[in-house]
Amino acid sequence: MGVSRLTCARPNSLSRRLLISWLDTITRSWTLALERNLPAMTGVPLSPLLRVTGAAVGAILLSNALIALLSRALGISHSWGVLGSYAIYAAAGSYAARVSPHRQVLRAALVGAAVGLVDGFLRWAVSAAAGPGRPAASPSAVGWVSIAWFVMTVAGGIAAVAAALSVHRSRHQASAL
Repeated sequence: MGVSRLTCARPNSLSRRLLISWLDTITRSWTLALERNLPAMTGVPLSPLLRVTGAAVGAILLSNALIALLSRALGISHSWGVLGSYAIYAAAGSYAARVSPHRQVLRAALVGAAVGLVDGFLRWAVSAAAGPGRPAASPSAVGWVSIAWFVMTVAGGIAAVAAALSVHRSRHQASAL
């Protein structure tokens, strides 16, 4: 149930292997941290969907910090970081569909929306702390809610599409056997 099932146009490209390796490392480390600490604190076992959500949130925060630092150090546009966020939303949706026994696309959309909500609220805080991406004026409360709503909707949509493709692919492979 690893990231290795992620598909691209060129299956053996270096960028695909690097993305898979990076996502797999992030997912494993955050899942391990959540599995060790959360049940000990709450006494409740960790559900697979919560593991996926926690790993994706960790990956989003890490990727936002990395792109902010790279943007500042190399002078590249900070807006390129959205591509990494889209890949994380898609990976989270695909994983959520694989670990859900039923209603896979709906659950994946909810996982994506939760990750998007965190991304929508914290992206600018991380960017402002690292340097680039500081808005000229801070948005109002309505502005923050609008931004978070938009990011949450886009993230949920991307996760749902990735989940639908993952479910279709797994059903197609199962029927071929």
